[in-house]
Amino acid sequence: MDRFSTYGEFLGEALDPSKFLTQEQIDWCDRHIKQKWGINRKGEVTVTKNLSFKDRSFDRFPVQFAPAKGSFDCRDCPKLISLEGAPSHVEGYFWCSRCPELTSLEGAPAHVGGDFDCRDCPKLTSLKGAPAHVGGHFECKRCDELTSLEGAPSRVGGGFSCEECPNLASLEGAPAHVGEYFGCDDCPKLTSLEGAPSHVGGSFWCRRCPNLGTLEGAPEYVGRYFICSGCRNLASLEGAPAHVKGDFDCQDCPKLTSLEGAPAHVEGNFDCSGCPKLTSLEGAPSHVGGSFWCIECPKLPDSFVGIIDVYNEEEIDWKMAHKLIHSETGRKAHSIGLI
Repeated sequence: MDRFSTYGEFLGEALDPSKFLTQEQIDWCDRHIKQKWGINRKGEVTVTKNLSFKDRSFDRFPVQFAPAKGSFDCRDCPKLISLEGAPSHVEGYFWCSRCPELTSLEGAPAHVGGDFDCRDCPKLTSLKGAPAHVGGHFECKRCDELTSLEGAPSRVGGGFSCEECPNLASLEGAPAHVGEYFGCDDCPKLTSLEGAPSHVGGSFWCRRCPNLGTLEGAPEYVGRYFICSGCRNLASLEGAPAHVKGDFDCQDCPKLTSLEGAPAHVEGNFDCSGCPKLTSLEGAPSHVGGSFWCIECPKLPDSFVGIIDVYNEEEIDWKMAHKLIHSETGRKAHSIGLI
């Protein structure tokens, strides 16, 4: 009696894997893939939605995975050395974080609709092979051998983090446009912000970068906070964005002697506290929408501090405070109570 194909088989949804894969490949899929899997007419391995692995002891993918409508999770694979065979397109998340033997992103999807996470891969030396476009966040922090961002996506819809990368010496190659945050905190070899995105929709952080000497190369637009606190070699604010829609924080920068180069317009708070060499507030923004903090600046004359105190107490507006800060005659008059 002839066997009739089922409707699923007729549509190509229940093809026989043995026509495309070796028995060894079939056994690998059965052993490692957590979800029910199948095969398409290109010989690519498919699952209905999200794909993850129950046994993560493999060092590579011996099959080619089909484009994924869900997410692809290959994180915490202690022996994984290659992403070759990963889907070319992932609509959800792609995770390959905490893979201590992974040295390259070659073979990663070209497009990821959600987050792409390759953080905590200590042997990853380059971002070449990373997706060209990531709709969510891109995380590559704590990658000890990463020296450059070359190969990063040109555009990231969410945030981008390359924090705590001890050998990262340059931001060249970073996305030009980041929809949310950009973080490069705790990168001791970073000396400049050249290569940083020109547009950051949310906040920008470059905290505790001990060799960062300048803000040149900082984003032209920051939609929320700009934080460069704790940079012990930062001697100037030149290069900072002209307009910050949230807070601007340059506190605890022991070599900062001047506010020249600070944003002209800060909609939130401005904080330059803990800068022991700061001797003047000249160069302060022409507009501050929130509070202005300059505590623990021992070389800052009382005439400046007094003006800020009455501003924070809402006894004068920022327009008057700014005028007094930039006028020696006005500061003297204010200090003896004439203004």
